[in-house]
Amino acid sequence: MLKFKYTISGFETMNWFDSLQAFLAVAQIKSFSKAAAILELPSSVVTKRIQWLEAQVETTLFHRTTRKVMLTEMGEYMEKRVAPII
Repeated sequence: MLKFKYTISGFETMNWFDSLQAFLAVAQIKSFSKAAAILELPSSVVTKRIQWLEAQVETTLFHRTTRKVMLTEMGEYMEKRVAPII
C-alpha cells in the first residue's frame, strides 16, 4: 500500500489513509473520543490527524463545540466522496 507522508511543523508524520480513516470515524460517530476508542488510538492522535487533514485540504471539516461535533458543508461533501473508498 502506498502512503503519502508529510510533516507539518508541530505535527507527527501523517499519511492520507490514516487521516481519512479518522475523519470518517469522527464523521459517522460524531465524537472524537468515541472514534478514538473504536480506532484504539488516543484522542489526541485522532485530533491531530483531523487537524492535519484540514490543513491539507485548507478548510474546516467539522464544527466543534464542547458537546457536539458536526460536519461542515465541505465535511459532508468529503464524507460522501471518501466513504466508498476507505
